[in-house]
Amino acid sequence: MKKLFLMVMILSFVSSVAMAQNKSYYVPKRGSAERKMIMNAARVPIVKALKRRVIFVVDTLRSNGEWAFMTAVPHEPNGSKLKWHKTPYAEDWKGDFMSDLMVLLLHKEGKHWRAVTHCIGPTDVCWYDWGKKYHVPKALLMMK
Repeated sequence: MKKLFLMVMILSFVSSVAMAQNKSYYVPKRGSAERKMIMNAARVPIVKALKRRVIFVVDTLRSNGEWAFMTAVPHEPNGSKLKWHKTPYAEDWKGDFMSDLMVLLLHKEGKHWRAVTHCIGPTDVCWYDWGKKYHVPKALLMMK
């Protein structure tokens, strides 16, 4: 009976460690200073690429305190759908060669967040190699 109890305890411990490793991130709360800083850092390359101000409708946002992974759909500042025909992506949008998604990887440097890389309008998994390339935990980069 003691052996069975010990095995159950060991399996329980191993399972909890595995779950903790898979959940090595958190979702920054709406309105938190961290989330605002991540959003502001994410806006820098997106506004530059789209040549217009945007807000984000966030689908996925995860952080481990050092790295943040975000997927979102850019919208006009008033909340309406982005007018892609008024961006440098107009032809790709018109040809249906892109999605309306944007994906970003951000890194915290000191007290500030910085976008390390991003993709706009991916039709494939553009972040597939980011874990290996930037040494980011894979759990952070998983969709939903």
